[in-house]
Amino acid sequence: MGLFDWYPFIRKKGYNPTVLYQSVLASLTTGTRRFDVMANCFPVIQQAYSNQNLPPDDAHRILENDIKRFGDPLNMRLYIDGDQAEEKMDTAKARDAKRHKALNRTEKSIKVFEERLNSNLRVRKRHFTDVKAGLKSSFHWSLRSRQEFANYMRHRGWTVIVCRTEADLAIAMDAQGIDVIISKDSDMTAYQSVTTLWRPVSNNLILVYKIPDVLATLGISRTQLTALAVVSRNDYHKNIYSLGPATNFSIIKSIGSRPDAREIVAAYLTHGQVVVKNTKEETFENSIRVFIILQQEPIQPLVQESQALQLFRVLQHRFNELYIKHQSTKNIRAAGVKERPKDDIVRLPSPKTFNRYRTVESPAAISKTKTVTTPQPARGPSQQISSDSSPSQQSTSVMSAPDADGHPPLSRTRIPRNRGRFSFKERTRKVVHAPPPKAKQFKLKFYQERPETVNPTPAKKTTSKANKPPQPNMKPIADKDKSGLLRSLSWHHPTAWLEIGTLEANFGRVSGDGATLGNPEIPLNLNIVQQEVVDCLQEAVQSAATVKRNAQRLIGEFVETLAVRMHAAEETKRAELQKLSPPMTMTNVERRKAKRDAVTKDEREILAHLCVRIKPNAADKEQQDVEQKEEDNTDLDDKGNLEQQFLRPFLAYLYSGNYPSKTRVGVVVNKLIDWLTDHGFHHPIRARRDLNETMPFTPSMLVRSVSVQLAVELQRIYGHGPHDLHKQATAMVAKHLLPPEADIGIQDDISAVENFLQLNRITGNRRRIIPLTSFELPFVSFTEPELASFFWKRESLKTRLTDLVAEDGSPANTLFDITSWIAGKGPGIIIKQFIADVAPQVKTSRQRRKAGHRGAVKLLTLEQIKSHLTAVQDKWVDPINYATKGYILRGSIRTDGFRLQLPAYKLRELHSVRYRRLEPTKLPPKLTSTVGGTDYYLQEIRRVITCKEDIEKLWPGVPVERIKTLTLDGGQVCVIGAFADLAEDVLSQSKGKDNANESSMEDVTTTTVATTTATDNQQSINATTSVSTKVPIPLPQSQGLPTFSSRTTFLNLAVKQKAVYQPTFRFRRWLEDTKQEQVSVDGQQVSISDIESRLPPLKGQGSSVINYVQELKRVEECLQKFYAGSGNLYKRQKWDMERARDYEYQLIANRLLGIVGGSLGERYDPSNPVLIGVGLGNFSITSGLSALNSTFLSYFIQKARSLGYIIVGLNEYYTSKKCPHCGHFIAQVTLRRFYCPECQVYHHRDVMAAENMANIVRGYLEKQERPEYLHPVAADGSLPWMAKAGAGPATSSTAASSSSNTTTAINRPKGSRKRATSTSSSSRGRRGKVAQEDK
Repeated sequence: MGLFDWYPFIRKKGYNPTVLYQSVLASLTTGTRRFDVMANCFPVIQQAYSNQNLPPDDAHRILENDIKRFGDPLNMRLYIDGDQAEEKMDTAKARDAKRHKALNRTEKSIKVFEERLNSNLRVRKRHFTDVKAGLKSSFHWSLRSRQEFANYMRHRGWTVIVCRTEADLAIAMDAQGIDVIISKDSDMTAYQSVTTLWRPVSNNLILVYKIPDVLATLGISRTQLTALAVVSRNDYHKNIYSLGPATNFSIIKSIGSRPDAREIVAAYLTHGQVVVKNTKEETFENSIRVFIILQQEPIQPLVQESQALQLFRVLQHRFNELYIKHQSTKNIRAAGVKERPKDDIVRLPSPKTFNRYRTVESPAAISKTKTVTTPQPARGPSQQISSDSSPSQQSTSVMSAPDADGHPPLSRTRIPRNRGRFSFKERTRKVVHAPPPKAKQFKLKFYQERPETVNPTPAKKTTSKANKPPQPNMKPIADKDKSGLLRSLSWHHPTAWLEIGTLEANFGRVSGDGATLGNPEIPLNLNIVQQEVVDCLQEAVQSAATVKRNAQRLIGEFVETLAVRMHAAEETKRAELQKLSPPMTMTNVERRKAKRDAVTKDEREILAHLCVRIKPNAADKEQQDVEQKEEDNTDLDDKGNLEQQFLRPFLAYLYSGNYPSKTRVGVVVNKLIDWLTDHGFHHPIRARRDLNETMPFTPSMLVRSVSVQLAVELQRIYGHGPHDLHKQATAMVAKHLLPPEADIGIQDDISAVENFLQLNRITGNRRRIIPLTSFELPFVSFTEPELASFFWKRESLKTRLTDLVAEDGSPANTLFDITSWIAGKGPGIIIKQFIADVAPQVKTSRQRRKAGHRGAVKLLTLEQIKSHLTAVQDKWVDPINYATKGYILRGSIRTDGFRLQLPAYKLRELHSVRYRRLEPTKLPPKLTSTVGGTDYYLQEIRRVITCKEDIEKLWPGVPVERIKTLTLDGGQVCVIGAFADLAEDVLSQSKGKDNANESSMEDVTTTTVATTTATDNQQSINATTSVSTKVPIPLPQSQGLPTFSSRTTFLNLAVKQKAVYQPTFRFRRWLEDTKQEQVSVDGQQVSISDIESRLPPLKGQGSSVINYVQELKRVEECLQKFYAGSGNLYKRQKWDMERARDYEYQLIANRLLGIVGGSLGERYDPSNPVLIGVGLGNFSITSGLSALNSTFLSYFIQKARSLGYIIVGLNEYYTSKKCPHCGHFIAQVTLRRFYCPECQVYHHRDVMAAENMANIVRGYLEKQERPEYLHPVAADGSLPWMAKAGAGPATSSTAASSSSNTTTAINRPKGSRKRATSTSSSSRGRRGKVAQEDK
C-alpha cells in the first residue's frame, strides 16, 4: 500500500518522473538494484502459487521469469518479507478481515457450484468466476512457500534476503547512495537512505523518481519529506481527520527544516490547525519508529497455520475435485452426442467479455487492414456453406490508406488508448442475413381518429403554483425593501440550486486570501471560529431533522388511531344490522355516517389543517402536478399556506417544549398536543404554567424549512393519494377484485385524510399513511437572518458578527441591530463572511474554472439590484439582445450537514420570455434562444419546418445536403439509440480534393463473417453475412423514403442501461456489504440489514405505524449512527455515486455531439450545421430498473441547447415497426432485435427507430413533409396526417405492400415485452412543454 495518494500528490506539485522501458534496463549501468519481491510481483505470486495443479518448481520458475525482467543475479538483490511487524497490526487485521470475508463468499460459491453439479444443471461461466475470484482475494503467500522460493533462487545463483519483518525496512537499512530501489510501494520515498526509486507500472514501463529532484520541486528538505510521510496516511497510522497530503504539506513546509525529522513531527503536533483536528491525540509513534529510527518488532510466529490459510487450502482442494468431476461429466455427455460432419461446422469467434456499451473504435482510429472479398448471394436458412474454396481463396488482406475506406475524421475526436465506452459505429447500408426461425411479424393497423371530448362548459384551467414564480408587490422598485426586491427577482428570474461542495471545504475558503481551513497563516481564533460554524450548522440540521421525524411519528399515530376507530365503528354498525330481524345489509350511506360519527369535531378540525379538502372531480393531471415540485418560498414570504402555518408552531413546540400562542392556528395546535398527551403518545417536557426556556436555536427559525417539507409530503399523500387510489380501486372493480357495490368514491364533505384512509383500506393498504423520513439527514434551508440568530447564541461567532457590523459603522448591541443591518445589505453578506467564499477575486481563467459556481455569483448591493430590475421590466427588456449572465444569491443556504447548496437567481433566463408575458414581436426565436430556458421549448419538427424559408432562416446560405442530423430514441434496456446522418462533404474532405469527385461505387469493400441464430431447441442455423460499406441500397421512391447520396456516411451509438447504472450498482454493493457489519442492540450483535428487515411493515396487510415507532425507538441510535455518523461515510458514498452518474451522462452527451463534430466544451459552430431530433414517444416501466431515458434526454437537451444547437421533437409513429431501408413492416425476433424479410437484415430496435427518425428529419429538410411510409394509413388507403396538413385526401402507396406482410403472423417469442409508444401527434412531449401556438 505505502503512503496513501502519494504519487498523484507529487505529480500535482509539478514533478514528472522519467519513463524507462524494460527493454533498455540491461544496457543501463547502475548500482545495486534492490528488489522488493512481494511489492512488485504479488499478482504473479497470486496466480502461480494459488494453482494446486502447478508443481512448486514450476511456480518458482514463473516468478523467476518475472523478476528477470528487471535485471540479472549479478546486479540485483532480492528481498522477501518475513514475519508480521507489530507496528503494522491494524493493517494486518484489516487484511485478515477482508480475507475471511472473501473465504466466506468463496465457500458459498463452491456450495452453489456443487449443488448445480449434483442436480445435473448446467454450470455457467459465472459460477467458475465467482469461485476463482474469491480464492484470488483470499490468497496468502505462506512463510514456508517464501522460504522454499528463496532456497530455489539461491541454487540458481541469486542473492536472496528473507527479512526479519518487512522488506521495505531491510532495503532502507542496506541502501547506499548509488543503489536503485525497485518497488511499487510509495513509502520507500520516506527513508532518508533512498535516492533513486524505480516504480514499475503497466505496459512494461518504469517511472524513475530522483529524490533530490523531488525535493527541489516540492521546496522542502529530506527531513521534511520524512516527517511528511510520518504524519500522512500509511500502513502504520491513519492521518488526522481532514488533514490530507496537501494540507500536511503546507503545515510541514511552514514549520521549516530541522536536522531531525522527529523535531518536525513534534512541531507539527503543536501546530494550531493540528491541535483543533487531533481529537484522538495521535502521536505517530509507530511511523516514527519505522521511518526515522528504522526499527520494527516482529510478532512471534505461530507454529500452526492460521485458520484462514487452512480454510483456503480446504476450499482450493474442494474446488479442484469439483472441477475434475465437472470435466468428467462433460466428457461423458459429449461422448453421447453424435458427431457432425466437419463441413457443417462454422467456427465462430470467441465471445467478448461484457462491454459497457455496444460500441466500436472511434472514427478517427481507423484500422489500416481491410479484408476484401467477393460479394456472395444471400443464402436461405437451409443452404449450407460450401467448403470447396478455402478461406485463403475467398479473402485476402490488403493495406489501404486510413481515410480511404473508413470513418471520416471528426473534429475534437481523439484516438482513445483503450476501447472507448461511448464510441460510435458506421451504419452499413447493405447487409444480408438468414431469416430467423421464429419471430413476430408486425401487421398494418388502420389509423382511427380519436373521438373528441365534448365539453360544453369547459372548466377553468388551473395553473400549478409550483410552476409560477411568486407575485411581486406592486410598489415601485425604488420604494421596495430587501424582501420586496428578492420577490421581484423571483418574478423575473428562475431559481437555481448551486452545488458548491461540502461544508468543511467551503468554510476553509472564507478567509480573504482563499486559504484552506486551519491555514497556519490564519490566527488560531479564526480557525476555531470556522470550526464553530461547521458544528453549529451540523447541529442545526440534526435538530431540525429530529423534530421533523418526531412530528411524522406523532401525526402517524394520530391518523392510525382514527383509522382504527373508523373501521371499528363500521364493524359495529354492520353487527347491529345483522342482529335485526330480518338481517339487513349495510348501505354506503350508513357506512359513511358511521365513519363520520367516529371522528369528533376537534379531530376533524385537526385533519382539515393537515391537508385541505380535495374535490372529487378535480382534473387528474393538474391535481397531481400541484406542489410536486414545490419551491420553498417561505424565505421570501414568511406566511406560507394553512398547512405550513399549522405545522410550524407544532414543530417548534416539539423542539422547545414552549406551547404555541392562542392564535387561530395555535388553538388547533394545542388541541393536537392535548390529544396526543391524553392518548399517551406524547409526554410534555414542561407544564403550561411554566415559563418558556431559551434554546440553542430559535425554534420558529429552526423548523421553518422542515415544516414546508412536511406540508408538501402530507399534501402528496393525502391530497394526491385519494385520486390515485380511486383509479386503482376502479381498476380492481373492473377486474372483479372488488364487488361492484364497493364504496370507492371521493367524498367532498369529509377531509382529505378520511378519504385517503377509506380508499387505502379498500385497496389493501397499498400506501403508507404517513411519510417517515429516514435517518439520512435531509436538506434544510436557512436564511441569513436565521443564521445570524444561530451565531448570536455562540460567543465566538457573536464576537465576529458584532465586529463585522461594527466595521461598517452600524450599532451591534442586540440581535435586532444585526438583523436590521442584514436587511440593509445585499444578499450574501453573511454567506460570504462565514460560510463560503462566493464571488472570489479571480485573475486567470484557471482560477475561474476552479471556482465554478462560486465564481459565477455576483454580490450586488440593493441599489445595483434595483438598477437590474429596472432594466428587465417587461416594458424595457429586449430579450433578443439580452446577454446578462451570472447568479444573484437569494440570501439563504441549503445543507444536509455535509453538502452545501446556494439558492440563486439565474440571470441569463427571463420568466417574461418563458411565460410569454411580452408582446409576440419582442419574443426571441424559440429554437435558437435560451433566454426562456433550456428545458422548456421542444417543438415538433412539423411546426418548425413548414417551407423552405424556415430552413433558410435557421441555416442561412447552407445547402440542405450539408446539414448533419442526429436523431435520438430513448428506451429502457438501451437508454439511447442514436443515428447520425453526416453531411456529404465530410467524406470528401477526408479523402482529399483529388478524390472528392470520384464515385464511391468504384471502391467496394466487403467482409465475410459467420453468424449463428439460436432457436428454442438449441439448434443453430449457419449463414454467411456479406457486409458492404458505402454501397447505397436503391430505396423505393414509392415508399416515400428520402434519397441519400452515395457519399453520405451513417454512424450510430447504442447506450445500455446496465452500463449507465454501474455507479448505482457499485453504491448498492457497498451499502449491502456495509450493512452486514455487526452492531450491538440490547446486548446482542446484529447487522443493520437485520435491523431494517425486522421492523414492522408500514403498508400492506398487518401494517401499523404505532408498532413501527415502538420498535424503531429501540434501534434508533444504531440507524442514526450508520446513516448520519461515522464521518458522513454514507453521504460521501452516495454523493460519489451521484457525481459518477452525472459523469456518465456527460460522457454520453459528449460522444453524441462528437458524432456530428462537436463537444460539450465548445459552442455550436454555424459553419458546421447540425439538426438534432428527439423522439416524443412515452412508455412506462412496471418492473426492473427505472428507465433513464427521460432523465438523460432532459440533461442532453439542456446541455445541447445551452451550446446553441437546434433541437426538435419527432413523432415516433411507426418508427419501431418499419424498416428504414425498404419501408416494410419488420418482424420482432427478441426484445431488442428485429428482422426485415424484404432486406434480409437484422436491426437493433432503438438504432432502427433512430434511423427512421433520421429519415423523418431528412424528409422535412428536402420536401418539408414526413416520409410517406411513416404516415398512418386509414381504412380507405388515405393518409389522414397529410390531409390535415393541407395536401388533400392523399392515397398511400404502402397500404398494399404493407398489408402483404400481415399474412404470416408468427408467434411472439417468450419473454418479449410490448412498448407503449405514442401514436398521435401530442402537443406536449416528455421532454418539456411546447409553445402555446403549437397547441
